[in-house]
Amino acid sequence: MLEPIFTGLIAAVFVLLPAFFQERVSSISWSLPIFVLSIGIWNAFFDRFLTRKNWGGGPDGERYDGLADFLMYIHSPIEPVPFLRWLSRTINSFLFAVCGGSVGPEGAAIEVVQAIRIGTKICSARWFEQRRRTEVSMGMAGGIAAAFNAPFAGMLLPLELGLGGRSIFAIVSALTAFLTVKTVSSLLNIKLFNIPGLSTEFSLTSGKSWLEFVLIGLLSALVGLAVVRFFEFIRNGFLRIFSSYAAIGSLTAAGLLVVTYLIYPAGHQPSWILLEDILKAKYSLNEVGFLFFLELLSLSIILAGFGTMGVFWPILMLGGMVGFGLHEQFFNEHLFIGNVFHKNLLNDIMHSGATAGLVGGSALFGVIFGAPITGAILVYEMTQDFHILLPCLIAGIVARQVSKVLKVPNFLSMTLQARGHALLEGRSSQILANIKVEEVMDTDYQTVSENEPLSVLRTKILESRYPFLPVVNSRNEFVGLLTTDMIQEGWKKQTSPGSLSLSSLLEAKDLLYRARPTAITLKPTDPLSVTSGLFDELPCVPVLSNEGRIVGLLFVHNVRLAYDREASFRKF
Repeated sequence: MLEPIFTGLIAAVFVLLPAFFQERVSSISWSLPIFVLSIGIWNAFFDRFLTRKNWGGGPDGERYDGLADFLMYIHSPIEPVPFLRWLSRTINSFLFAVCGGSVGPEGAAIEVVQAIRIGTKICSARWFEQRRRTEVSMGMAGGIAAAFNAPFAGMLLPLELGLGGRSIFAIVSALTAFLTVKTVSSLLNIKLFNIPGLSTEFSLTSGKSWLEFVLIGLLSALVGLAVVRFFEFIRNGFLRIFSSYAAIGSLTAAGLLVVTYLIYPAGHQPSWILLEDILKAKYSLNEVGFLFFLELLSLSIILAGFGTMGVFWPILMLGGMVGFGLHEQFFNEHLFIGNVFHKNLLNDIMHSGATAGLVGGSALFGVIFGAPITGAILVYEMTQDFHILLPCLIAGIVARQVSKVLKVPNFLSMTLQARGHALLEGRSSQILANIKVEEVMDTDYQTVSENEPLSVLRTKILESRYPFLPVVNSRNEFVGLLTTDMIQEGWKKQTSPGSLSLSSLLEAKDLLYRARPTAITLKPTDPLSVTSGLFDELPCVPVLSNEGRIVGLLFVHNVRLAYDREASFRKF
């Protein structure tokens, strides 16, 4: 149990250091553009002379995409990225957080934990997927808990992202990081995100307030689509231009960042400080809109030129701008209805722009990362205001559902697909597509005729290896699937005291007619990738031949075991 405690402590230190430098070493103006340019020079030197990396140079030369690399590490037993490469990534994220770039402090915290794990563990440890999942979950939980003062969100995010691993390790890491940050920041008087005095109250009975929260969810889904596509556009541009020259790409990205910071110096500050100022209405609506596009451009350039795990705070900040802007434009002064502006129509809405901003941050967080519940818990823990939890959940769920309807890929899925490593329910679609159903299905099942009486069915289900009995007709064609529950329920109803026993009259086809089962089947030649989502409601899926005859049963454990076996000797 010392391992997650150590992870939490390291994560807390790397979250506190940027704020410490900015507050206690005030003699240095950390926001000077020269520091950003220096990061590009350092990264170019490291790539060119120490690792000789190029973005098109195979497994060891692949670019860094932050969150996507952690998923690839989980699913890949091959030699991981070297310690020096992870150390370089940690330094980049840390320097950007110190210099006020669009990178959250959680980036360096998560990356340094990964660097330490890569540099200290034995080589054979990489062959254990559960251990790899646990490592990544611990670092993620510790970094999020420390950066946002949100231990429960830190525990929940690895689960929503499908990282898995031993949950107790992630819990201990998150609690350790949270308590360390809380204690040290109080002792050293280090200021982190703080919103005292901001009004986050609203009327629970105001339908107009709930209308605004739903609209924030809808808008967040559309903004999430635009943000993800913009990330992809900038990333592909850098790949096409600098595919074999990573060092020049880093220098170019640093130069572009300097230009964006020179355009509007006020926006060159940490995400949590910028979000706090916006929620306190220190910027006009026009300034908020301009800051949104400037911060989005800066974050896109950093992701394309350097890569980082510190994307959680910037996304929350961008969502805060969306919610705050919607409130100030339509719900604070006027509402546009039927081509007529009605002034002060919604003055009875009992909340400020801060509430809308936090709800917007939670909704965009949920859309971009596919974690709406984590986004809501995150905002609740940051504000310690129970009333804001429900609006955040509603906006997040609305945004998530709209994004599914619009088929908007989240940030992680988009990055993995761009690198040819799409995931289905946390598994590599590439691996699943190369495994046929006939290779893993169970064939030692027992069938029954549709005319078998209930008394015989009860005997057979008790003797069967599986709690399922495939039913066939006289032509040996598949008719349906009986379960233990269906048979036992029919037996109890027909043999209950005071009723005439009809168990000898009821047949298998009668039970199937009563249950009206869903007719979902598979073919032996289907790849396992088509089973995505099937086992959410069905415990077992019949496998039929082209003639409609049953040839096997597929269970969720068949998919899991086949995937683990295949992944153990395949490259992700």
